[in-house]
Amino acid sequence: MENSVCRYLQNNFKGLELASPLFYRWPIGVRFEIGSPEAGVWRDFENGVLNTLYFENALLRAVSICNAVFSESDDVDVVYEILGHRRRKIKMKSYVLRQINDSARKHVTFASRKVDGARGQYRKIAYVTGATSKEVNYANLFLSIVNTDFPQRKPSLRGRCYFVNRTKGMILHLYDDRGLDVIATNRSALREVYVRCNDWILDQDKPRIDALFLNE
Repeated sequence: MENSVCRYLQNNFKGLELASPLFYRWPIGVRFEIGSPEAGVWRDFENGVLNTLYFENALLRAVSICNAVFSESDDVDVVYEILGHRRRKIKMKSYVLRQINDSARKHVTFASRKVDGARGQYRKIAYVTGATSKEVNYANLFLSIVNTDFPQRKPSLRGRCYFVNRTKGMILHLYDDRGLDVIATNRSALREVYVRCNDWILDQDKPRIDALFLNE
């Protein structure tokens, strides 16, 4: 294990592969619906006009969930990864790293791992350690993730971004405009967000999530 983030994950989330879908890779977690189907992505599909309200609501939900589980003083690691060829690199001036306070960006390490079964493809990873939650601009990062599948909207993120909360023993992953996963080392850490944001829990996973808290 080449850095403190990997060691933390190995010690606290044993056997977890930091990949999507995070919710299905760990027994303790909650999966939320971020994009409201009632609002709809398109205002005028035939003319390619997106519904701005859909994206505003998605961002509001993501930020609200983050605020329910992360406190400003929490110790947070940011893991950002992209797929690319061997020579491709994540640069310090990349959009993701620029959304983290300058002092925290002094603690960045990089890794490159070959993707099994994908010729010439590598996972390029940036690990940001030593940040507190207040030093991370979640709103900007979430907006770029929500915009991922819509190139006409900017900023738009390429790759995946995971937020590892060492203080709470949690990992948060907004995977795109559709949904957000939060997993934890113990279910009591998720109780508050389960109650506060219950209406946003994804319907298809709600029975499993309800069962997690039923006998707590």
